[in-house]
Amino acid sequence: GELFGKLEVSSEISEDSHHGRLVLSNCSTILVAPVVDKQEVRGKGTPNSSSLSSDSEKDVDGVGKEVKAKRRIYEVLIEDKTKKEIYLRFSESAVSALRLSDDEEVTVEVQFQLNRLPLCEMHAALDRLP
Repeated sequence: GELFGKLEVSSEISEDSHHGRLVLSNCSTILVAPVVDKQEVRGKGTPNSSSLSSDSEKDVDGVGKEVKAKRRIYEVLIEDKTKKEIYLRFSESAVSALRLSDDEEVTVEVQFQLNRLPLCEMHAALDRLP
């Protein structure tokens, strides 16, 4: 089923900063990608390797061309935000694909997704001014 997760941020998120205001008021989802082990990308590792790297890796095919490894990303809902933590809700498909379980700590890459609707509404309001 679904799982909840906690993302700990390295510095406090505050309405007093530009990035903090964006995250706190305009983000409702994040994109999550598993961190890929270099050996797994090259086909030499095991699926359960514990050595992780955050670098994006390339592989070389039989002809000598570089082939970028395909990675899946998952959209995860933000349930709540505090100054030091963001609480997430992983869908059932993300839980099974990422092989998540209770009380497990994993390393993932995240990208915050801005909710563009409020910004578009503000632009539309400005465009309608006489």
